[in-house]
Amino acid sequence: MTTELEERRPRWPVWYGPAAFASGLIATLIVFAIAGAIAAAAGHDLPTDGPGIQLGGTLVQDSFFVAAAVLFASFVAPPKPWQFGLRWAPLQRTLVAAAIVWLAPPDWTNPDDRPASAFEPPIATSSRLGSTS
Repeated sequence: MTTELEERRPRWPVWYGPAAFASGLIATLIVFAIAGAIAAAAGHDLPTDGPGIQLGGTLVQDSFFVAAAVLFASFVAPPKPWQFGLRWAPLQRTLVAAAIVWLAPPDWTNPDDRPASAFEPPIATSSRLGSTS
């Protein structure tokens, strides 16, 4: 016995997922290759590291992954947001959850960010083991 949701659910072939993932990677490589070629033709050298480059590259790559998933989904039927797990959240519960996260104490996992009086977990490092290097 099938439910109403299963009857409305589009029947995407199983190979659409890996194909969309590969398409997103290929599109990202093509765009970055074109950007590098344009920059080289203009006499500029594109930076390859730094937080801005990583953030921008991740944003571009993620947008290509989403576009590829929506494109492949549209081959069967027009995609709906609920088919990708997107739905409205209750406003009050969302605001409460955001406030809890915003007001939560920091997680001092980076020792450089930790104040001197913060608890230091017992982690064995080379300096504690008696290594001179």
